[in-house]
Amino acid sequence: MLRRSRVVVVGAGAIGSVLAMRLARAGVGELVLVDGDVVEPHNLERVDCYTEGDVGRPKVEALAKCIRRLRRGEKTWVHAIPSYLDAGFYERWYPQYEWAFRKADLYILGVDNDVVRWEVGELSAYWNKPLLDVSFGVGVGRVLYFPEPRRGPCRLCFFSKADEEATYEVMGYNLQATCPSCGRRFKVENWRWDPKVGGRSARAVREGEKVVAVEVECPFCGHVFAARTPDAPAPSLSEWVHVTTSMAFYVAVRHLLGRRPQWNAMYIFFEPDIKITTFKIAPQPEHHRRHVPTAGPRHG
Repeated sequence: MLRRSRVVVVGAGAIGSVLAMRLARAGVGELVLVDGDVVEPHNLERVDCYTEGDVGRPKVEALAKCIRRLRRGEKTWVHAIPSYLDAGFYERWYPQYEWAFRKADLYILGVDNDVVRWEVGELSAYWNKPLLDVSFGVGVGRVLYFPEPRRGPCRLCFFSKADEEATYEVMGYNLQATCPSCGRRFKVENWRWDPKVGGRSARAVREGEKVVAVEVECPFCGHVFAARTPDAPAPSLSEWVHVTTSMAFYVAVRHLLGRRPQWNAMYIFFEPDIKITTFKIAPQPEHHRRHVPTAGPRHG
């Protein structure tokens, strides 16, 4: 079944490239890669398949070359579209690859850009194609899964205020602390894992320019205690990428095999220990009807 599958991957950075490589290794028959960026020197640290010789080359072409080399002798077709999802894409590339978006079994979105998320959300809803949106932030990974965009919810529904509030409530898990003095648990306002940022209830303690601790003030009893010290293990970017993409790969393969998960959103919290939360996105019929395209993609 995987050999007969076609997957469109938008984004060839740390997330999209890893997922594309894993899907190729799993035996997915056809991959369509979309990204307008070129390989830069800092990309070599995050993406294993890029080499120094790829610097300045479109990411999708470098990734396609790597996949073809990996799958030499196997029937994995790779199409590279070196373009952003803008008006130029719809003028030059979309007429040529419209069949790929129309016949895809799954869209995978691996970019950190809400404009692109909206654009891919429109394509997903228009062609009624399942969408997997994978991203990670500081200390948290996110996998959003929309198997039936026309029925809903779709990726565009997730931009609504109600779901933003639901997401914030779930993410609050990662923004809480327990006071060692009064034992009460509270949400830490304006917390950032980067101690240089600080905030109203979390602030960095410095000796000159060096951060020596992060202190949190309990809003109930006023007790101040250390939430993080220099000896505490710092969050690992590599860990965030590999764990998040591993969970996304698991969801993608289950979908392609016809075993759909029963949730729409997964959040992976990395500090202090890895914890996973999943939940369904509440249906919003009125909001959904306004955003399901009926006349084709926006630039079509």
